[in-house]
Amino acid sequence: MSEENKKNLQSRLWDIANTLRGKMGADEFRDYILGFIFYKYLSERMHQFADEILKHDGIKFDAIDETTVDGQEMLAAIEEESVGWPGYFLKPAELFHKLAEKSARKSDNFILEDLTAILKHIESSTMGHDSEEDFEGLFEDLDLGSSKLGKTENQKNELIAKVLVHLDAIDFRLDDTEADVLGDAYEYLIGQFASGAGKKAGEFYTPQQVSTILAKIVTTGKTSLKNVYDPSCGFGSLLLRVASQGFEKVGNQNQLRPEDIERIVETYRKREPLEKFSHVADLSEVAENDYNLNIPRYVDTFEEEEPVDLAEVSEKLAVLEKAMGETDDVIAGFCQELGI
Repeated sequence: MSEENKKNLQSRLWDIANTLRGKMGADEFRDYILGFIFYKYLSERMHQFADEILKHDGIKFDAIDETTVDGQEMLAAIEEESVGWPGYFLKPAELFHKLAEKSARKSDNFILEDLTAILKHIESSTMGHDSEEDFEGLFEDLDLGSSKLGKTENQKNELIAKVLVHLDAIDFRLDDTEADVLGDAYEYLIGQFASGAGKKAGEFYTPQQVSTILAKIVTTGKTSLKNVYDPSCGFGSLLLRVASQGFEKVGNQNQLRPEDIERIVETYRKREPLEKFSHVADLSEVAENDYNLNIPRYVDTFEEEEPVDLAEVSEKLAVLEKAMGETDDVIAGFCQELGI
């Protein structure tokens, strides 16, 4: 994502945060925003998936009439196709932009009940399928009945409607393989409003630098791949820790630079042991460590601190103490003149 697009995204997310700010703690409104962002992501992914299936019929998913027999048959076929991937199902009326449009109306704009039902349906659509465990409790942090959203149901509805309208203006650009709006939004919110949340939604997110490293590693020596399994989904810190000696500080976070990523990938490709950076371990060594992959068991990352010259420190302290004494004498003189 270009810097300009990233700044626009961050500006919109900041506007959303301001909508919720003051009504709840940063951790809480961050979790609400992340939950709604993930609902939007799932919605756009479903929309894209269904449109691809319907492409040859010249029909758009959100244009299907759910009340007709033909419409219901099409939806049943799409739902059956969605079992394997994306692993969940949404009806056209449950798409994020449809709900946002309703919330922006002057009248008939109450969406809390619809939103609650939609989030439950996303989870229930996975029941009995391989994706069920992944989606279990996905939106458990979104308490739409919380008094922090407003004293009355209408106040809660008005607040949530504002958030959805703000989010609806963000294009997730799913067709752009170079863009990662979901990842950028996640990183920005976690970075701005402290770490430790994201919770269930965060398990669906692999840090962008880790994704780049994995992509380069799995394509080493290959011209094509049938499919790719992402073993670091939700465990991005494992690979990030390997490169803990090479990064730049961005705010309160460490961020891998392109040159750091290249170093990791090249080290992997060469199977090169480097002091305090990498170690080539065979299976027997891993077995000796009870299959524990904790980095310090294989790579010594300890950095010895520079020795402290106690004599020099003592001399500096003596100078400071003398200066403080002189300052105290000056203050005492002023106090005596003032009679205090």
